[in-house]
Amino acid sequence: MLAQIGAHAAAKFAERLAPLKFTPPQVGILGVISRQNGLSQQALADILSMFPSINSWTGSRCTVFSSRTTDCIWIFEVQISRFGKS
Repeated sequence: MLAQIGAHAAAKFAERLAPLKFTPPQVGILGVISRQNGLSQQALADILSMFPSINSWTGSRCTVFSSRTTDCIWIFEVQISRFGKS
């Protein structure tokens, strides 16, 4: 029963995201970035246990941008844009 409730909630969440053209995993990534703004791509990848790259969906929607840090030209910080915050 509890699994059915969880599945129903997940389906409703995905349904509500559909008009925004986001998926639940994408919103999860945005949540991590918003809580820890300025993470490097490597740190974000470590948190999410995935390869350190920004997916194409972020740039096309202008929700996330990456910029080089002042410390090292090889490290990119990931931040939510003004559009992504609204």
